[in-house]
Amino acid sequence: MDELCRRPLRCILHLDLDCFYAQVESKRLGLPEEAPLAVQQWSGLLAVNYAARAKGIKRGMRVEDAKTICPTLHTPHVPLVGGDSGDGDGDDGDGGGGHDGGAAEPGGSTGQAKVSLERYRTESAKIFALLESRAPALERASIDEAYIDATELAAEEHGRILAEPEAWARAAGVREGVWRPDPRDPVDAWLVAAAAVCRSLRQAVEQQYGYHMSAGIAQTKMLAKLASATHKPKQQTVVPRLAVPALLAETPVRALKGMGGKLGDQVTTTLPQVTTDPNPNPNPNPHPNPNPNPNPNPNQPLPYNPIPTVPATAGDQCGRPSARRPGRAVAPLRRADRAMAARCGHGDARGGGWG
Repeated sequence: MDELCRRPLRCILHLDLDCFYAQVESKRLGLPEEAPLAVQQWSGLLAVNYAARAKGIKRGMRVEDAKTICPTLHTPHVPLVGGDSGDGDGDDGDGGGGHDGGAAEPGGSTGQAKVSLERYRTESAKIFALLESRAPALERASIDEAYIDATELAAEEHGRILAEPEAWARAAGVREGVWRPDPRDPVDAWLVAAAAVCRSLRQAVEQQYGYHMSAGIAQTKMLAKLASATHKPKQQTVVPRLAVPALLAETPVRALKGMGGKLGDQVTTTLPQVTTDPNPNPNPNPHPNPNPNPNPNPNQPLPYNPIPTVPATAGDQCGRPSARRPGRAVAPLRRADRAMAARCGHGDARGGGWG
């Protein structure tokens, strides 16, 4: 029971296939990883691999402009079906002439041809079937990413990670400052154990199918997804407990899931800026009184001023702020909160898991 109470609420992995469409086309055409490649859809670029990005190629760029910047750029077209698209297998060219394999603009020789993503869905299904066979608690998020609850799998690695410094170093990675997991922190220890699981899953995909992935390891889905994008490609990032404020501080609101549209704009403009500094006010008094003598006339009674809410640090056992007024103690815990606090020896009853 003590061991259970020490583990974080969840160990969540976010696995993301790097430039997935470009990886599929490079593998199909037998190109080396260092060959610049961009998948085109009609006259624009849909996906760009890292070798092409290093040459200045960007997603959404016109094919002709990209060819001017990088004449050796491979530009396979996404598969087409219907119209005069032939067998629907897309192109097999090496990038010459703008549209590999002769894929044309809408209204051209392809007639009513439409884009088909079946090739990428098939590869995606193979990859995630392999992952699910090794980590059953898998949730697919899109064609190229998935979440895995690795809490139970991490329990199998926890003891070995703490006992073997080399295993810890491989799983934790080379990070500095708050991003360096602390083996003395129980939360960090469980997350690094989950990172060892994540590393083995990524290696299995690369060895069996030749695709590489990036990953984030954290206590929630949101943090894991943010972490997976911090170090790419072919890397994984653990979010230690002390690194959570740093990660959120550098993340724009619009980068959070569900906040990319008008709602994100409204939240950004409406809500005040929130600081992640654990002690933003050096004054020990949380409610300083700018007037040292608020009642200059001793014959007049002081106006009624209710006692403000006590900060969270002085709240209940679960970290919630509680209103203290004369003659009242701290607000009692709910029954479920009391049970959690008694079972785990601390008040961390935050909801979590997959959120």
